Amino acid sequence: MTAPGSVPEVADLWVALDGALRRGAHADGLMGHAPEVVRLLVPAGGLAPLVRAVAAEGLLRMASERLHRPDGPAAAVLFGLTDGMRGQPLGVRRRHAARLLHRSHWALAKPPRRDALVLALADEVRHLVATANGSRPA
Repeated sequence: MTAPGSVPEVADLWVALDGALRRGAHADGLMGHAPEVVRLLVPAGGLAPLVRAVAAEGLLRMASERLHRPDGPAAAVLFGLTDGMRGQPLGVRRRHAARLLHRSHWALAKPPRRDALVLALADEVRHLVATANGSRPA
């Protein structure tokens, strides 16, 4: 379990975020289908699970906004964090994200490009957590 004040490993975040892709990274999707993302990003500390999930979603939104274009907007779309993409099937989100990247939707169905996007988001959210904790990620 991630201790309060600690920074999760980027590999752990990458794996957890990759698992969140199918259902999206909005709070209820994280709670029901990717609780590991919530656990890694927001330590329990007596907070209700919904509060932690909403905080994790907020961190993911902030991280996607901090990524360089077009990766940031594409990551937000891919994870269902933008208006109109919440609750959309992965195929729809993948097509819209690929369009932002000027690529075929098949490019995001293949691991190299999709993994690069997920890894960039994981690294950026990790930096946000480290900054909030007053530490520097390794």
